[in-house]
Amino acid sequence: MNAEPDFFRSICPPPGWPLDADRHGALAHENARLRESLARQATRLDETEHKLRHAQAELARANRLSLYGELVASIVHEVAQPVTALDSAARAGLRWLERDEPNVARAREALTHISACANRARTIIESLRARAREDAPGFAVFDLGASLREVADLATHTFGAMKVTLRLDPRVPPLPVRGERVLLQQAILNLLMNGAEAMQDRPEGQRELVLDWELAGDSLRIHVDDRGEGFDPALAERVFEPLFTTKPSGMGMGLAISRSIVQAHQGQLLLAPRPDGGTRATLTLPRTAA
Repeated sequence: MNAEPDFFRSICPPPGWPLDADRHGALAHENARLRESLARQATRLDETEHKLRHAQAELARANRLSLYGELVASIVHEVAQPVTALDSAARAGLRWLERDEPNVARAREALTHISACANRARTIIESLRARAREDAPGFAVFDLGASLREVADLATHTFGAMKVTLRLDPRVPPLPVRGERVLLQQAILNLLMNGAEAMQDRPEGQRELVLDWELAGDSLRIHVDDRGEGFDPALAERVFEPLFTTKPSGMGMGLAISRSIVQAHQGQLLLAPRPDGGTRATLTLPRTAA
């Protein structure tokens, strides 16, 4: 005999079927319990949605603060370099003028360098302002070879004060690329400064930076080699994170800014340990027809 119909009738009897008081009371109690459980679930759901909205608002605020912090750090980091160069050039100029026989020609060179650094600081500020507004960069074809020589000249007084020697083949040929000249120069200057700072614990005669280039198919590679202590390969990606630094007095912005500039030019920036010690930074860019 099939007991299934009796089971269903005991739960949901058809219309007109007699209900005893116990069954009716049990069903009423169960309904009340379910309503109360659903009410608690709805309350918890409302509370969870409120907490989620609050967390999303806090996350958006934290992201905005992080972006503001990165922008401020970028301004401080990028402007600090030409300001440091200004100070170094001014001190050099004073030394030339304070000699028993003042060297006016060398002092004039220092003043020319000061003017160039001031112009560079103004250009950097304008570029940072454009980045903050998310303006499209103004790309044009230019000679990166000449720009490398300009970067070396700009760094002369700063590296002199740091007792760092920079080697660059003066016969760099024309290297046409498409991009924003000042931004790419700043990326390369950041790499040079990073390498120079990495060698400050080495004896003065061993602080040598090498700025070099090579053609590789449709790409142009710029290398910056230093003789510092190198870096932990496990941090090869973290060193590019904004505000991450392994230096006691570092800001953690130089490499992050350089990579963002290179990526905006459809390029790549990598760090690798050198076999004889130190670090090689390689900046790869697409080549452009002259």
